[in-house]
Amino acid sequence: MTKSGVAIYLEMELKGIGMMDDTKWKQIVQKGHDQMKEALHRVPENERFW
Repeated sequence: MTKSGVAIYLEMELKGIGMMDDTKWKQIVQKGHDQMKEALHRVPENERFW
């Protein structure tokens, strides 16, 4: 996947969680939720499409 042509591109910070570690899925989902909320709050008001 490329970053060109997308409105918002986020890379999740998942240090300490292995790629195949399916025992931490709740932690991964929560981290994704928290990181998305933080990132969306940083988008300037005039650039928001929601």
